[in-house]
Amino acid sequence: MGGRSGARRAARSRPGWNAALRAAARAGQLRCGLEGAETRLAAERAGLGPDPAPRVSRLLVCSNDGAERFYRTVERLVRTHAPRVLALVVDADAAALGSACFGREATARAVLVEHRDAVAAALFALATPAPPA
Repeated sequence: MGGRSGARRAARSRPGWNAALRAAARAGQLRCGLEGAETRLAAERAGLGPDPAPRVSRLLVCSNDGAERFYRTVERLVRTHAPRVLALVVDADAAALGSACFGREATARAVLVEHRDAVAAALFALATPAPPA
């Protein structure tokens, strides 16, 4: 994520992004927090078998206000669980990310999108261009 320079690119929200995250939350397909994500991914990895399919099926969404240690942990988690996990730093602090996911005054520095359909919906929402102003 940061590498030696410490530079990170943050994804900007697009129309439908909040709706995609809230839909995933309503469906029980979000896990809040880095520790929760780590625990869930480790449990899933144990049941995958020796040759899992090389595809992205989980999305770790991170706020842009974490400490360097937080982002190093995210990098380690992504490397450990590659290629099924893709990490994305969004241009939002933990309060904005929590609100986008849960629609209330919640904070979330990291959120794991746990279902491939929810991952696809979130990524498509980010890729959809904003309507002209």
